Amino acid sequence: MTGVPSPAEQRRRVALMKQALAAARLARDDAWRAVAETERRLGAAREELATIERRRELARAIGDEETVAVAERFAAPQRETIALLERKAAVQRDEVALADAIITFPVNPR
Repeated sequence: MTGVPSPAEQRRRVALMKQALAAARLARDDAWRAVAETERRLGAAREELATIERRRELARAIGDEETVAVAERFAAPQRETIALLERKAAVQRDEVALADAIITFPVNPR
């Protein structure tokens, strides 16, 4: 034998490749769902920050410096959360792009 796999071995290998491809597609779909969830959380965090800032400005307009200070204390960690979620979403989108590249990698069968 010259190292050429038998037809049965070739079928087994093809079946394994198909299983791996199906698993990769499922993983990519899971990654897309994770991106969507992170973007949903990011939107909610931005809305919360907008509410905090709106309340701060209303308090400032009426001279309520205590409420202004409280709002500023709440705004700082909210901004950090937003920055974190933005980075997380970017990394997750990169992960999806990599999965797409792997799934669609051109193969030149003989």
